[in-house]
Amino acid sequence: MEDKKTVAINCDMAEEDGPLSEHSKALFPLLYSCNISCGAHAGDALQIQQTIAAAIAHRVQIGAHPSYPDRIGFGRRDINISNSALKASLFYQLHALKGMVEYQAARISYVKAHGALYHAINNNKHVAELFAEIVLSIDENMSLMGCSGSVLEQAAVSKGGQFIAEAFLDRRYNNSGGLVQRGQEKAVISQADEVLEQVLDLVVKHQVQSLNGYLLPIKATSFCVHGDHSNTLDILRYLQKELPAFGIQLANSHKQ
Repeated sequence: MEDKKTVAINCDMAEEDGPLSEHSKALFPLLYSCNISCGAHAGDALQIQQTIAAAIAHRVQIGAHPSYPDRIGFGRRDINISNSALKASLFYQLHALKGMVEYQAARISYVKAHGALYHAINNNKHVAELFAEIVLSIDENMSLMGCSGSVLEQAAVSKGGQFIAEAFLDRRYNNSGGLVQRGQEKAVISQADEVLEQVLDLVVKHQVQSLNGYLLPIKATSFCVHGDHSNTLDILRYLQKELPAFGIQLANSHKQ
């Protein structure tokens, strides 16, 4: 995909209750892959089911999006959980989504953790190895998605798994290469032209500018936007319109 100068967008989905919204439905033609909530942090069975169906209809790759079992905190809080409880929760979440996906004659291509669990597996070797072990024991053909150069990448490779390196288009980075914590000023990029600027840095220059102006090397093959941001659709449509002027276009899995 790099030779064609395309941007493969992945998006967190099925994070509300009830029927899939028109806003969410409109995202699919602009996506390469979608990260479907497994229900532990958000989403209900109906929305998960309808998100799977929409992904299949648009031939968008399906990823599982498990989290800490924390619906109150939307999976974004560090919680006190034992290894055995985390293993059981991940086993439950992934098998539940896998069953729903396979019932609709599709498959999960990869697994990307959500929120606090995402940050834990990208920085904590022990949690990363536990996560990789569970994922690959369920299906060795499922890839693991996370930050480039993270301990998750090392864990995935050491266990014989495939790794997908990602970067974020609608989030700011700190000087260490991590994401600026939500709640802090300017943590989320909400202006479409600023998202475009970050896309160009990531895709063309393989770098990203931190919130404090430092240039950080980063090489990714998948780029995340968050489906729960109210202007995600507007941002993606803006990118679809503006990127061709730079010799870049949005990748669509249904065109592969």
